Amino acid sequence: SARQTNITKDTPVDAVIMAVIDSLEVGGEVVFRKSA
Repeated sequence: SARQTNITKDTPVDAVIMAVIDSLEVGGEVVFRKSA
């Protein structure tokens, strides 16, 4: 989760991974596609 809350706002993090994706392919099959 990339959310910041009142409890975690001043807490350091080890790493953050965020992405915006248009489609996701798993095993050669598209399992998610962003709707227009």
